[in-house]
Amino acid sequence: MIFAHPGNRRTTYILSLEVVKEWNIDTYNNGERKCISQKDYFGEEQFRYYCDKAIEDIPRLAEWLNKRLPLFEKYRLFMTFDNQDERRECGGSCYIQLCFCKLPKDAETKDILDLDENVFWQNDSLYIHGDYQNQFYNEYKDILGLGINARMKESLFDTWGPTYFNSEKIPGIIERANENRPEGYEDLTEWLEKAREYNGFYILGV
Repeated sequence: MIFAHPGNRRTTYILSLEVVKEWNIDTYNNGERKCISQKDYFGEEQFRYYCDKAIEDIPRLAEWLNKRLPLFEKYRLFMTFDNQDERRECGGSCYIQLCFCKLPKDAETKDILDLDENVFWQNDSLYIHGDYQNQFYNEYKDILGLGINARMKESLFDTWGPTYFNSEKIPGIIERANENRPEGYEDLTEWLEKAREYNGFYILGV
């Protein structure tokens, strides 16, 4: 858990076990720290138990941080989520979404752009938080090139509406991304390799 250090005048946060919060509170008295070590406070056996549990939890903590830190990392654009609860916790619904077009490859364009609710919020999509939409547009508009917008016209992608890119465009996008190497291009090209299995992909605006 995360909690405020009880003895600092400036708010400092600690990431640790819940019992460590209790220890911090109990070892401070009116801002003056009592000299009680965690080993003395919990007893050696219980202290070792908590240490072992904390070590066991490191991989899950790393996984949790990797999914949430991208929102605070200026140069990481693309995110994926194991489920939509994670997505909502991380940034609500303020995302640009790149999702696979799973319609048959002989589907007509008008049907492809007639989006139903099942297209949105897929777990196998890529997400760009809305705070980074300008960065995404500026760095990727020329790499992605022209797609088909909701008016059935060719255009650069729209950060506020749907744009469809057929599978034939994917090799060129990957080539331009690898050549220009904008931020996050490796995440995008890895995802686009999977998009080859489908009928292209959509960019759904914020």
